[in-house]
Amino acid sequence: MFKTAKFSRISENIVQQIRQAILKGELRPGDRLPSEKDLAENFGVSKASLREAFRALEALGLLEVRQGVSGGAFIQK
Repeated sequence: MFKTAKFSRISENIVQQIRQAILKGELRPGDRLPSEKDLAENFGVSKASLREAFRALEALGLLEVRQGVSGGAFIQK
């Protein structure tokens, strides 16, 4: 579903790919993203870059990151 990130700001590339997946209907509100480890491996980036992208997606209102046992990253809209 995702490609290896290749732009100068890796986190921006991740944000764009996740936004495109939402627009295409591949990701829907309430969907839980894979673990940070799995996503970082899939994108070919560090977990730090992925977390930076998550913060940007949260600021855009597209993602909610929940802590705890039932936590994770969830699509908002």
